Amino acid sequence: MVHLGTHPNKLAELKERLPNFEPIDLRSLLLAAKKRIGPGSIDEKAEFELSERLKEQTEELLRAIGFEPQNVNWRSAFMRLANIHHARGRLVYTPKRTNSNAKKWTFEHDSLLLIMLWQLKAEGIEGSAAIMKIVATPELRKQFPNDTRSKIRGRDKLAKTLRERARKLLSRKSNLLDALIGRLPTDGGELEKLLWQLDIRQSAPAAKNEND
Repeated sequence: MVHLGTHPNKLAELKERLPNFEPIDLRSLLLAAKKRIGPGSIDEKAEFELSERLKEQTEELLRAIGFEPQNVNWRSAFMRLANIHHARGRLVYTPKRTNSNAKKWTFEHDSLLLIMLWQLKAEGIEGSAAIMKIVATPELRKQFPNDTRSKIRGRDKLAKTLRERARKLLSRKSNLLDALIGRLPTDGGELEKLLWQLDIRQSAPAAKNEND
C-alpha cells in the first residue's frame, strides 16, 4: 500500500502536537468567579469565566493546527483537525493482486510482459532466451493466466504465448508501448493516468533476480 497523501507516521506526529486539555474543575471555576470585580451574580461570573477558558483552549488548538485565531476559516480549521485527528481523507494506492487462476489475457499481462523483457534485456538476456527465462522462473511465470500454461502432449504453451504477444506488442506503435516508455495515453482523466503509472511502477520489480 502506497500512501499518496500525508503518511500515517506524519499524521501521528501532528496528532501528538495537539493540546490535550485537562478537565475544568468546578471548584476552581467558582473561586475565579468570586474574584471577579463588577456587577453580576456568581453564576453569571462563573459562566463568563468558563467562556474565557474555553476561548483560550480553542485558540491554543487553532494555533496547534496552523491557524491564527484572529482570522480563521472555521470550516477549513475543522477539516484540518479531522484530517489530523481522525485521518479523514487519506488516499492510498493498493497494487492489483495477481490472480493465479485468471483465464483471460489482459492489458496488465501485456504491460508486465514488456517490463520483464526490458529488464531482462538490461541484464543481457533477450530474445528467445528472455522468454525461456520467464517460463523457467516460477515467480515470473505464475503472473500469467493459467490457460496459457496448460500442457498439451507434454508441451508447455506459455513460451509460445509469450513469444507471440511480445512480437505483436513490439512490432507496432501501441498505446501500451507509449505509456511504458513515458508517453501516457491522453484518453481518460488525471487520476486514471496516475493509477496507470503506479500500476506500471509496481509491476517493474517483478523481473528482478532473486539475489537483487
